[in-house]
Amino acid sequence: MCVIPMKNDGGKCVPILLPVELIKEIDEKAVGRQEYGDRTEFINDAVRRLLDELEEEDTTARAAKEKLDL
Repeated sequence: MCVIPMKNDGGKCVPILLPVELIKEIDEKAVGRQEYGDRTEFINDAVRRLLDELEEEDTTARAAKEKLDL
């Protein structure tokens, strides 16, 4: 598992724990993306989309999003 900083809607950084394999996969996709200012922004967007998808099926993901204010 790996902790990455996520910026919530208020601009505050909060830690989120994700599997290392998932972070590596997202990071590989982030390389060369010109529409993003940096890889961290791409990773934050990807994690938000992942949590959006998960929260439809999993109340834990929904609760995590609410707790993190994402």
